[in-house]
Amino acid sequence: MEAGDARLVGVMVESHLLGGRQDMVPGKPLVYGQSITDVCIDWDASVAVLERLAHAVRERRRVALTSGK
Repeated sequence: MEAGDARLVGVMVESHLLGGRQDMVPGKPLVYGQSITDVCIDWDASVAVLERLAHAVRERRRVALTSGK
């Protein structure tokens, strides 16, 4: 993507406060901030992924401006 590839137009990141997932068990309290559906990455990993993606988008735009793509 950083080289100017424009085929990637969106991403879906499974993210929550706490990583992983948990099952709903009757009588057992849920862990606050952890998914009950899909496995998720935690908040810190989410920030890192979004920062990396933002950098790649900025680079793709820079390449597009300088190469006329």
